[in-house]
Amino acid sequence: MKLKIKIIRFLSFFLFTQLFISCNSGYESIDGKWVYVSYDEGAGKRIRSINVNNKSFKIINKYYAKDNFFVFYKGRMIKNANSKTFEVIKDGYSKDKYNVYLYRYPLFEANPNNFQILGGLFSRDDNNIYCGTIPLNIKDISSFKVIEKKKKIITIFTKELIKKHPEYSFINTNKYKVVVYGKSIGESNNDTFEGITKIH
Repeated sequence: MKLKIKIIRFLSFFLFTQLFISCNSGYESIDGKWVYVSYDEGAGKRIRSINVNNKSFKIINKYYAKDNFFVFYKGRMIKNANSKTFEVIKDGYSKDKYNVYLYRYPLFEANPNNFQILGGLFSRDDNNIYCGTIPLNIKDISSFKVIEKKKKIITIFTKELIKKHPEYSFINTNKYKVVVYGKSIGESNNDTFEGITKIH
């Protein structure tokens, strides 16, 4: 009886482990072609075909991959990313010789050579504090600090953002078609922001 219980427990654990492994998102080769496989509760398994150079294709991690010409995030191309100089930073951030990216979207004119992650979707370079991909109007960036981290992430077409926040109309909507931001709270000596909204 005890042996039977042990066998049942082992089989249950084995099946659970196999199910968990099989439901991990990532890059797979199916019939000689690379795809990105993802899972969600509503649609189940999703397969996204990606057009890559098979000889040079390299998986960086479960989210990122590249070949000699293009870089991919979750199977979607990061537009204009430089494959030769591309590197993953952390927390959804990456960079190449020319740009910094959050997920697959570029930060507005961010300098990859002086870029730092501050937390809560706040980051900085030598000129700006960013909330997501959007630069904030902060005079004293050296004094800026994150006060409260929130998990909410918003992805929106830049044109829609500008309708709600005309103060960001300086963003080129052709070059930066989509922006990403969060709702964390940060402050400098002069300003307090909740996400991209100045509250003090």
